[in-house]
Amino acid sequence: MPLRFNSTQRILLAIFCFAIAIVGFMVKLPSVFRHIDKELHTSFYFLAAAFLNILFAKAKLWRHVLILVALYLFGIAIEYSQAYSNQLLHARIHGRYDPEDVQWNLKGLLAFSAIWLCWWAARHFYKQLEKPSEQAAAPASQEPTPQVADTRHQTPNNMTKQIFINLPVQDPEKSMALYSALGFTNNPQFSDEQGKCMLWSDSIYLMLLSHQKFASFATKPIADTKAAIAGLYSLSLSSEDEVHTLMTKGLQAGGTEPHEPRNYGFMLQRTLVDFDGHTWELFYMDMSKIPAATAEI
Repeated sequence: MPLRFNSTQRILLAIFCFAIAIVGFMVKLPSVFRHIDKELHTSFYFLAAAFLNILFAKAKLWRHVLILVALYLFGIAIEYSQAYSNQLLHARIHGRYDPEDVQWNLKGLLAFSAIWLCWWAARHFYKQLEKPSEQAAAPASQEPTPQVADTRHQTPNNMTKQIFINLPVQDPEKSMALYSALGFTNNPQFSDEQGKCMLWSDSIYLMLLSHQKFASFATKPIADTKAAIAGLYSLSLSSEDEVHTLMTKGLQAGGTEPHEPRNYGFMLQRTLVDFDGHTWELFYMDMSKIPAATAEI
C-alpha cells in the first residue's frame, strides 16, 4: 500500500526535519568534514529542495519557486543565526556569517531546480500529446468516460437523471485512492485539491469534498461519521467473486471491515468503512435464489 500523508502530517514532518536541520547547523561541524563543508551545503539544499517538492509541490510551478525562495532565505537566516549565537553565548560555537556558504546553498537549489524543471516540462509536454490521442480513442471505446458537462446542456425533455453523492472527507487525495480501489473512476475535469469527482457509472457520481468545501454547501454541521452512522451506501456487483475482490482491494487501500461477511443465501454482503467513517455495503444478489415470500414483497 502506498505511503500517503495528509496536509497536516506533511507540515508536521517538514517542521520536524527542519528542526533537526537547524540544530545540526548550529553545532560546529566536526573537523573530519570541514574540508568538504561547501559540498555539504550544496548537498543539503539539493536534498531539502527535493524533499519539500515531493511533499508540497505536486507539479505546480509556483509552489516549486516558492520552495526555492524559502530555502534560500532559510540559508541566509541560518548564517546570521550562527554568527549571532557566537555573540549571545560569548563562545565560538560556529563560524561567522559566510557569503560563500550562501552561494553554495544556491548551487544546490539551482541544481535541483534544473532537474525538476526538465521533469515538469517533459510531463507537461507528454500531457499535451496525450490529450489528442484520448480524444481520438474515445469514440472507439466500449465504455467511454461519462462527461458531466454534456448532461448539463441537455433540455429538460432529454435530461439524463443522475445521482451525486457528496461526502465530507479529511483528505480528498487519500480518499480518492481508496475509492479507486473499490472500482470508482476519477474524473479529473471536475476534480481539484478540495474535491474529487469519482464515477461509478454514467449516472452515479461520488463527490469527495474537503470539510472546508463541503461546509460551503451545507446548512448544518458536518456529522462525526466515525462515532455515528449518517447513512449506508450500497454497491451492487456482478458476482460474489467481484465482492471479495473489490473488498480485498479496499482493505489493502486502508479501509476497514467492521464485521464478518453476511450471507443470506440469495445475497452476499460485505461492509467497508473508509477513512472518515463512511460505511459502504458491497453486495451480490442472485435473483434466482430469492425466497418466494421475499420475491412477492
